[in-house]
Amino acid sequence: MTLAGISRVSNQMQANALLSSVRRNNLDLARVQAQLATGQRLLTPSVDPPDANSALSLERVLAEQEQLLSNIQSATASFSYVDSSLGDASDLLRNAVNEIAAAHVGTGVTADQKAEAALLVEEIARSMLGIANKRVGDAYLFGGTGNTEAPFVSEAGGIRYVGTEQATRALLGDATPTNTVLTGSEVFGALSGEVAGYRDLRPAMDANTRLSDLAGAGGEGIRLGTIVIDDGNTHAEIDLTGADRIGDVIERIIGIPDFFCGLSLDGKSLWIMSMAPGADLTITETGGGRLAHDLGLYFPTADGVVVRNGDCVRPQVTEITPLANLAGGAGLDLASGLVITNGTKSETFSFAADVTVGDLLNRINNAELGVHARINAAGDGIDIVNALSGSAMTIGENGGTTAEDLGVRSMRGGTNLAVLNDGVGVRRVAGMADLRVTAGNGSSFDVNLDGATTVQDVIDTINAGAAGAGVAVTAGIVSVGNGIVLTDGTGGGGDFSVTALNASDAAADLGLAQTVSGLVIDGGDRNPIHPDGVFANLAQLAEALRDGDDMRINRVSQRLEADMDRVVRLRARVGGLARCLEDRADRTEDGKISNQSLLSELKDTDFTEAVTRFQALQTIMEATLMTGANSLNLSLLDFLR
Repeated sequence: MTLAGISRVSNQMQANALLSSVRRNNLDLARVQAQLATGQRLLTPSVDPPDANSALSLERVLAEQEQLLSNIQSATASFSYVDSSLGDASDLLRNAVNEIAAAHVGTGVTADQKAEAALLVEEIARSMLGIANKRVGDAYLFGGTGNTEAPFVSEAGGIRYVGTEQATRALLGDATPTNTVLTGSEVFGALSGEVAGYRDLRPAMDANTRLSDLAGAGGEGIRLGTIVIDDGNTHAEIDLTGADRIGDVIERIIGIPDFFCGLSLDGKSLWIMSMAPGADLTITETGGGRLAHDLGLYFPTADGVVVRNGDCVRPQVTEITPLANLAGGAGLDLASGLVITNGTKSETFSFAADVTVGDLLNRINNAELGVHARINAAGDGIDIVNALSGSAMTIGENGGTTAEDLGVRSMRGGTNLAVLNDGVGVRRVAGMADLRVTAGNGSSFDVNLDGATTVQDVIDTINAGAAGAGVAVTAGIVSVGNGIVLTDGTGGGGDFSVTALNASDAAADLGLAQTVSGLVIDGGDRNPIHPDGVFANLAQLAEALRDGDDMRINRVSQRLEADMDRVVRLRARVGGLARCLEDRADRTEDGKISNQSLLSELKDTDFTEAVTRFQALQTIMEATLMTGANSLNLSLLDFLR
């Protein structure tokens, strides 16, 4: 209704407008009250979207900095414990080298004094084991990623490392994680020694040999594709995609008329033949394929040949390889077996009942000798690893040729003299006889070992000397165990002996410097396999002291000095890392403070501004309520006046 040009508003509309204004004021008051109560300006992103986005980014950066500082703190603590432990280990090694070994060499030291010194070395070894198994909280310092169990355990007279080779890592500000601890092998040296398989055991293939178990003629595996065979009469493109076994390859080739395919006599390569009259055989591959090359059958030139004999595709030894196929199916002596001795334990193994390489490996590995048998990295032989530091491992025959056939005999005819006696070798006098062999009937002959480089050379030289002197003495390698053995066939009743000549150490180094009343002199295994590390060297030092072997004491001392140098270098590296982490922590803390200041400016309430706004909003609320009260009390008569 309009009166005299004045529009009027209904009471309902006035009430709604009043309520809307009151509601807005209440929301604004509540927001300011919350900001004052919490001290936070950005209660919700909608308060200030740009600042809220910046605040979220800063919070993410701060969280990363907090985590980095936590990682640095944890790593710094670890480095501190490691540094202390390395210092203790270095002191122990210095004591072993300078205070014990150096002081107990020479004619002025009695056997009893050396025996007492050996006890001190053993005590040092026990203290070193305590350091190696040091625990901080629930974690062992030198256990690698498997740090919840003691990394070093005593076993069969030696020390075995059961930790991991993977160190615990953390992000400490670099692009890649940093090792925060050292592994046992880093600190205490090589914790295993091995007899590396010296015989090529590549198996003969059969139809069931998997293509994935072939290294290929070029050593790059078998890359499946299509090969092209042409004999001038027939042109065939044979797609071998999807082939799994060598038998699949043969079947697809002989499925083409006039073509034949088979395995070589040694089972290590393929041959392809054409029966077509006047055949001129070529073998290639399609496109960029390499299958013919991988199968050793790439013959692109036509030269009138009807049979193509491929190159060796290098079958690999795997755990499922039949033992009968090893060494090209040459037939190994698996029944006689071999003897493995490690420390205080020894066991004889026969593999007559085993079928696969995996069976053989499991038989050895389950014997709890502290050794580990495995297929070598090249896939062509077997290695046997001594995992016990301070323990000597030997692998010998048990009356047959099993160890030699498998390529794992620790001392054999082909063993170089330079590696015997833990690297000392066989010390000779140039140009002069090194030893004299005296048989039971009194006859004798002298032996000059100049020019001998292997154990077999020594055996041959001794046998030649015996034959030249007409003395019925023969040299060989023992049939059970290891070592050179001399047999007296003269029938005499006197002593059988080997003595040194011209101050040569050869007889002793070969283990032959003996006088016996029988017919056999056994030199024993002069090539025991020791892990090269702190525990092994301490054990050998104690043994050398007991034996009164000054030369060996000096030799082991040199290795312990190398161990000490390694520990000192590691300690320096850890100290450098700790210093870098301190600097990084300082920089990170500075950055964190700066980011917190920026975040505070974005998120925190400005109390002066908030209180002022709160008071203004209260005034607005009071004015709104008063205005509303007055306007809602007006009647029609008020408008008509």
